[in-house]
Amino acid sequence: MIKFELNRSLSEIKLITGLPSTEGQFLPSQKLSIGEKFPVIFPDHISIMAWDSITGNSNQLLNFIDLSDDMFVKNEFHRCIIPIDGYLMNGTFQSHFFERERSLFYALALSNNENQFDFVMTENTHQLFAPIYPITPILLTKDDFCIWFSDFWKNILTERHSFVNLDFMQVIQNQTENSEGPSHIHQFDETRKARKNLKKMLSKITPNINDIINQ
Repeated sequence: MIKFELNRSLSEIKLITGLPSTEGQFLPSQKLSIGEKFPVIFPDHISIMAWDSITGNSNQLLNFIDLSDDMFVKNEFHRCIIPIDGYLMNGTFQSHFFERERSLFYALALSNNENQFDFVMTENTHQLFAPIYPITPILLTKDDFCIWFSDFWKNILTERHSFVNLDFMQVIQNQTENSEGPSHIHQFDETRKARKNLKKMLSKITPNINDIINQ
């Protein structure tokens, strides 16, 4: 049973971060790198978890095609979603920032039983960027949460209409052939200043977010 009220998820996230819920406003981004903590959406609650490799190999990306039902049946890993409003892809020669106009991304992720999560990646099919960035995070609209959380989660890749349409905006193109490459190609970075104190605020929030919301 999916207990999380999807039509309230964005309002709940705004509420716990102290942001106004005025129409048109959305969550500004926070620098998110390996080891950082971030709000993680589950079917029935929101938790605070750290981004880290959950495969046992820090150099191994979490690829969608490697996922299996056994991972969930054994309760080793749990499907979750990470709200972000943009992400930075670092290449050897250039980097690009991707965002949607006045809207959030909901990135697919898996968590383990040690309060860690990692983003689920897939092959990049965008004609322009695929040669530069062969992988990409999987991003859904809020209306398609139920696919990922249900028994039909494999339809995420087959039902292409579930993917958000990206508005591409290049903000960085200053790396050269001699530049040192990033340790992780899927690095999420900060683009707005409005979230300076968010990390401090989140650290004070208990995992049982719904109890706070319903007070």
